[in-house]
Amino acid sequence: MAKELRQPLMVLLLVIMKTQLSFAAIVLGLAISAAPAHAAPDCKAASFSFTACSGSYTLGGGQNDVTDGGADNIATQYLNNDDLFGSQDWDFGAKFDGSSSGANNAEGLTLEGLGSTSGTFGFADIDLVTTDLAVSLKSAKGFSLYFFEAGSITDPSEIAWDTAGTSTNRKGKAQALSHFSYYTRISAITPEVEKQLKRVPEPAAMSGLLAVGMAAALRKRRNVKG
Repeated sequence: MAKELRQPLMVLLLVIMKTQLSFAAIVLGLAISAAPAHAAPDCKAASFSFTACSGSYTLGGGQNDVTDGGADNIATQYLNNDDLFGSQDWDFGAKFDGSSSGANNAEGLTLEGLGSTSGTFGFADIDLVTTDLAVSLKSAKGFSLYFFEAGSITDPSEIAWDTAGTSTNRKGKAQALSHFSYYTRISAITPEVEKQLKRVPEPAAMSGLLAVGMAAALRKRRNVKG
């Protein structure tokens, strides 16, 4: 009798154990599906001013946004092949990753905040009134491209940046900048550029004004003598 009861009990125990395991798997699956997926941030999440942006983009293993600025670089392809910000005439300027002083870079590039989540950059030798600027911010496994239209930057020596729109961790916190790259393009004369150019009289205009002034002075002198 005991032997006859033992087998059904063992079967019942196995059924209970399988049921518990299945329930645990269901609960675990729900927990995993309920956890928010980590998505790349929108480049527009950045708090600094820019004309337009694209990204952020997630890089695969061994990939980089910019290595040497060549035509095969990902950022270069996006700018010159995909027309992200208009025409395809972007020229690579420099990449700054801390291996050299910012003051020694082309066009007098300076960068503050490398290794942190915000800072400033600037140029000593680029006329940003007539030159479009595009920068690539690389942070962790992501990068974003930012476009500054010619004439839109009021102080080219101190331009703000941050990585809130480039890469964030699972808690939504911005991650540190690993390197900074930039491209330039001679701009067409936009209304903003024309407005800025009008603020500075051209040499020809100055010469004309001087000639008019001298003629008026001579006429006044003749009238006094007469």
